[in-house]
Amino acid sequence: MSRYQEKITDQSIWLTAAPSGLSLSMPFFVTESGHFFAEKGYLVRRAEHDSFLLLYTLGGCGAVQSGTASLQLSEGSAVFVDCHSFHEYYALSECWEFLWIHIKGNAADVFFHTLYPHDIFAVSVRETAVLKQHIDTLQEQMRHNDITSCITGSAVIHEILNVLIRSSLVQEQEKKSRQQSDAVGHVIAFIRSHYSEPVTIDDMLEDIPVSRYHFIRSFKRITGSTPYHYLLSYRITMAKTLLRSTEQSVAEIAENCGFSDTSNFITHFRKYTGQSPLQYRKYFSG
Repeated sequence: MSRYQEKITDQSIWLTAAPSGLSLSMPFFVTESGHFFAEKGYLVRRAEHDSFLLLYTLGGCGAVQSGTASLQLSEGSAVFVDCHSFHEYYALSECWEFLWIHIKGNAADVFFHTLYPHDIFAVSVRETAVLKQHIDTLQEQMRHNDITSCITGSAVIHEILNVLIRSSLVQEQEKKSRQQSDAVGHVIAFIRSHYSEPVTIDDMLEDIPVSRYHFIRSFKRITGSTPYHYLLSYRITMAKTLLRSTEQSVAEIAENCGFSDTSNFITHFRKYTGQSPLQYRKYFSG
């Protein structure tokens, strides 16, 4: 099953190659490549194709489906598609400008699974100028048919895929950082809502899908404190507010701020403020 609606403008470039001999023994070689300006309605749909496909968006936006994965390719993003199973890609904007390369070779599958150990995703390219230069060099090499162009072409494809892998690793690290930040924010909100109750680290992590060890490290890196000491500090902060603004007894404030007993509260209050609760109240009431 194949379907093509190659609605591209006249300024589009389409290069083909007929690899043979030395090219076929290289880790990578190219069968086709291009620089397309695709119009609305552009569509390529295939049940299979004997290659891997790199798509890199320069302007506008396109969509890609490969197997069960669906993604959008906005400006500066790329994807490496295994064309040996169903895939399709099409323009989402009025003009989708993109570079594309059909890649084969005995190392292509290895690099595909290095880049995508799980599902494919759009890679936000960090080294955009470097990637564009590599692709320009590769397309220039396609205009020749000699030993040098075979060797250079394989090496350049290697560098192109290295750029994608480096970018994907940075992207994954940033995603983890955002997830960690969201988890820390969730726990801070939990502490502020439940500080007056008996709270354990297990209570804080009930809805957080991460190990206790890694969460505590992330929490301390972001807040400068462990969750336990953040809870104590917040309890002391709320106790200071009650000491200044109410006539509640020290025992009542201790209970309202989540301390197990008055003695425990006084000990921690003195440790954090350098004063007893009554000394603190007297200072602000005098």
